[in-house]
Amino acid sequence: LMNDGRTAALGLNANFRAPEYASALAEGFRAMMSQDQPVYIHCTEGKDRTGFVCLLLEALAGADYEELLNDYMITYDNYYGVTAESDPEGYKAVTELKFDDMVLYLCDADSTDGLTPDKLVAGAEKYLTFGGMTDDEIVLLKNTVTGK
Repeated sequence: LMNDGRTAALGLNANFRAPEYASALAEGFRAMMSQDQPVYIHCTEGKDRTGFVCLLLEALAGADYEELLNDYMITYDNYYGVTAESDPEGYKAVTELKFDDMVLYLCDADSTDGLTPDKLVAGAEKYLTFGGMTDDEIVLLKNTVTGK
C-alpha cells in the first residue's frame, strides 16, 4: 500500500502468465480486501491488465463466458469503437487474440466450448493459488467480490 494506506500500486506488466504478475496481483487483492468497498481498479488504458484482473474477479464470482466477454469488450468499444456490430472483424480478432487467450489460460483449456461458470471459478481459484493466496484468502476474496 502507498503512504495513504488506500492505494496499492502494483506495477504490473501485461504478462498475466508470469509468476511475478500473479504474486503482485495476490498482494493487491489482499490490500483490496482490507479496504472499505467499493474499490477501483485502474491501469494505463484499462484493457490488458485491468481486463485480466476484472475477468479473474468476475470468473471467481461465477460469471459465464458471455458475461466476461461483454464486460471485457466494453473497453474496446469505449477506446476504439470496436463492437460486434460496428467492426465484426476487429471484434472477432480481439476476442480470439486477447480475451480467449486469457480465458483459455485461466482454465487450462484448448477451446472455449464447454467453459461453464464452474470451470471458470475453478480456473480463477487455481490462478490465485498460483499467485500465493491461501484457500481462506480466496474464499474471503470471493465473498468480498460477491458481497456475501
